[in-house]
Amino acid sequence: RPLHHSSADVLLPAQKELFKDRIHHYIYENKGNELQAVNAGVPCPSQMTNPILPGQSFSDHSKVYFGWRSPQLSFFSSSIFLKGYMALKLYLHGMVRPNHIPAFRALERFFSEKERHGDCLSRYLQKERSLTEPKVACVFTQHFLSQLLPHPTNFILDTNAKGKSAECPCGCRAPMLYGTSLVGSHDLFYGNADIVLFPSDKNLSQDAMNVMETSSIITTPQYSFEKEFEEDDIDGDEFAEKDLSDIMSDETTNYDQVLMQAISVSLCKHKQLKNKKLTKNNISAVPICQITKDTYCVALYDARYDYLMRTNKPLNLFDGNSLRFDAVLDLWLLIHHNLFCSTPHQKILKKIKGTCDLIPQLGRDRFEKIVQNSRFLYMPENMHPENTDDVSVPTAKDV
Repeated sequence: RPLHHSSADVLLPAQKELFKDRIHHYIYENKGNELQAVNAGVPCPSQMTNPILPGQSFSDHSKVYFGWRSPQLSFFSSSIFLKGYMALKLYLHGMVRPNHIPAFRALERFFSEKERHGDCLSRYLQKERSLTEPKVACVFTQHFLSQLLPHPTNFILDTNAKGKSAECPCGCRAPMLYGTSLVGSHDLFYGNADIVLFPSDKNLSQDAMNVMETSSIITTPQYSFEKEFEEDDIDGDEFAEKDLSDIMSDETTNYDQVLMQAISVSLCKHKQLKNKKLTKNNISAVPICQITKDTYCVALYDARYDYLMRTNKPLNLFDGNSLRFDAVLDLWLLIHHNLFCSTPHQKILKKIKGTCDLIPQLGRDRFEKIVQNSRFLYMPENMHPENTDDVSVPTAKDV
């Protein structure tokens, strides 16, 4: 039953009115972002003689051709975040369900500090010429993504990232938290997530196992700074004169990594459901996000119904130097997917079910084997045993 919830201690009255106006615009004046069906059943030409998918790392160039489903099939993100839209509508009427209160308090807190964090992001991204994947992950985690969590320190960054920084590179000196972020199956796709967020109302440092029951994955695309520097053999001054867009991977087409991760995370969740392990929302789909210095995209796979969707274009994070509040709400819903994500309506589901073609390509028996071999392994560095085994393969129990 919804409870009245006052947030006067977080937002001033004028801020509260503006906050509600932004939410009203989000839920009543748009349907969300268009998600389009993606087919994973067509191997790349080099694989045509052996169409069975081999296991591969997220960091490898995809051996699967992820193409738009033809004829085009799509629906709006509001269809999968219907619970979230309903929660936002209740909020406008002064009501929040008890289990939603920590998520809304985090959103209010971020809105009250949005200008400060937005300024840190825009200043750093505009002035920094040597952007790398770890730097982007650090800055966005500290000044955006983690701030949408009830506990902003409930995150881990990939401990294997090259050039990782102990502190946020923007200069605020906030400590960065690293750990093992392994997900997937060696029989299909596997690797380390760049960012793992834990949207629990408990603190990771005090109750790690319960906190890690629910997680959200964010990936950052590979920036080609190091590769191009080596191949072009240019000096630092010459590099500084190059346009940043010239040294970055193509943000409009480089989606293989996020699609492989979306499939892998869903298989892990599907395993939990098949093994009768209770989850927060009992659906196999887990939306994840790919974020760049100025855009983001959303992807999700549902292992139960075999459909793969992603946004049909890059979405802007900023309006000028300010974070778009629509983007903030998109990411807030995604991070708290355990509360706000649901299976689309049967009318939509009937059209998109089976459109990924992953199960027919693998075969039902092999698919089920891959499901049972799929694992999460999330572990903060300070929890690692002194003589840890090699964790390059997913051999630990599920978290």
